Amino acid sequence: MNSHPFAELHTALTHNGETTNYRTMLNRVTQFNLTPLAQTDTAVASLKLHLLSQYLHYPFDVLVESFSPTTGWNLNRLSPELKERFERIQEVELESAPDGPYQYLCGRIDPYHRVIERLDIIDPSLLRPNVAMLYDDGENFVSIICSEKQGSDAGLQELYRLGLIRSDIAPLILTVNPGMLSRVYYDEKGRVTGHEVLDKFGTKIDIPHGTFPSLTPTPSSKGDEKIDSESDPSTFFQDRLPRWNFAEFEVSLKEMTKYLLPLKSLEELSKVNDQLAGWNIGGKDRGALMHIVRDHIDSLLDHVKDENGMFRVTLENVRKLKQPEDPKQMLVVDARGFKPEGIDPLSVLSCFLDHAHRMGWRRFTVYRVEGQRGIGMGMGSGNTWDTIMDVYGSPGEYCGAFNMGVLLRVHGHAQNFTGMVMHSGTLEIHGDVGKVPGYSAKGGTFNILGNVVDRGWVCSVSDPRGPGLQVNIVGTAYEHLCQALMGGSVMMLGLYWGNDGTLRRMDSPYQGGKILAGASAGEILFYDPKGRLDEAQVKSCMAKPIDDSKWEEMMERLVGLGKIFYLGFSRKNRHITAHIDGELQDITPENFRWILPRGELEGYH
Repeated sequence: MNSHPFAELHTALTHNGETTNYRTMLNRVTQFNLTPLAQTDTAVASLKLHLLSQYLHYPFDVLVESFSPTTGWNLNRLSPELKERFERIQEVELESAPDGPYQYLCGRIDPYHRVIERLDIIDPSLLRPNVAMLYDDGENFVSIICSEKQGSDAGLQELYRLGLIRSDIAPLILTVNPGMLSRVYYDEKGRVTGHEVLDKFGTKIDIPHGTFPSLTPTPSSKGDEKIDSESDPSTFFQDRLPRWNFAEFEVSLKEMTKYLLPLKSLEELSKVNDQLAGWNIGGKDRGALMHIVRDHIDSLLDHVKDENGMFRVTLENVRKLKQPEDPKQMLVVDARGFKPEGIDPLSVLSCFLDHAHRMGWRRFTVYRVEGQRGIGMGMGSGNTWDTIMDVYGSPGEYCGAFNMGVLLRVHGHAQNFTGMVMHSGTLEIHGDVGKVPGYSAKGGTFNILGNVVDRGWVCSVSDPRGPGLQVNIVGTAYEHLCQALMGGSVMMLGLYWGNDGTLRRMDSPYQGGKILAGASAGEILFYDPKGRLDEAQVKSCMAKPIDDSKWEEMMERLVGLGKIFYLGFSRKNRHITAHIDGELQDITPENFRWILPRGELEGYH
């Protein structure tokens, strides 16, 4: 009776979170003589979905607005027509809209028009986590959503294993999804005839894809394309990839691992993996190429022998771990089967890594990670600043939390609470980061290629007894950035790699309504050459002109960030040059806004 999903005629709803205004929602549905059979907030929400969808026939954007009202700065920035439309909806539905942290997945079927739909609706404050992935190879379409990324990853991997899709790498990952509709059309015989995905406002979302490897592999021509010991592997692959087919790409990866020692092969494969987003790939599907590279990384590490400076451990042989023979020896950990959390160092991944660190290991490669939490958590302190950990796969929450000096590199996306209460060390994330990263951090460096979901560095400080807190983000952040910040420096560029491999500028360097709300110290540096930051976003802040000393510090950070993420930044005297939006551009102090808190509570309203 009280189990999800809650279904009505042609509609069903499942729910993660809580809605605190049960009574007002109930009042709305009882106006139409609808009575829930179960006494839960989800049952009432399901009836409201049924009412608006089946009785009142609300269109999609109106339906989402009825469940997740757009308010404040987010409402004011809409076009006058759309703002008026949403305000009219709120006149009727705002009082009975859910309140609290919630995520609804709603299923609908329209047998009269032969349409099946999934609606994703999240609370306006983005309190519930969700990661959506969209895949479309021209024949097969997948829309999958989970609370944490490893769930979506596991779903795509299973579909790939079953031969239903051609790559397990989604070309479009949405870490912020305030509302989305995935729709499939079918004919009178039940055969799928088409599909589409719409955002909250009813605008179509295009899912990028290119050509895929042939199901019947074609022989590759080697000739002059053969890699040798004189070549720089990254340059070799980047130059030839536009004209290669998949087979040539794969053969060259294999050849590279033949003539290089395993440690060097891993280093070069990692560079290809990390740089691939910014390369011209000649119309091939980028996800399929990344799938091939990651397969080669996994295969290389699967065959590591206890030699060449590497020692491999699996769940089955953890008891055989001994102290390293040399401080530079690398511990390779196959994460499959390790528990996601707990306290047993022989079965829980985070505890095992900490155990190995205490035994003297300082160089780690952890691969085939499948959602285990707390990787690298609490590691470091004392004289262990030489510790380096590389992570491949899908790390779970609390990655790098309580870091005490480790350089931890995630070669992909990280999730919620990354770097929570971090003290020192460096987190290097070659992808997006989930909710509330750096919560209550005391110091250390965060370098992030992608986007931050929301509430980054809330209640963080810059402890003068440590190295201080520095955050460098190539992408952007969503909502409540640096709330109650008490120290530290955040630089945000608002840049991203387009599907064509071009570094592009976002519409705005910041996508939220509030910055530094309730903050007392610290700073944010926005790259905003077009002046896209709205004054309403910085209402609780003050601006400061960038002097020569500050710009020198910023240039060092920009050049360093460019090297880490292969952005192509170059220093020319007193400015930085970079190819952005297909053009060589100068980055100067005038392109930035230096924002500091006033020390007021403005912004909490």
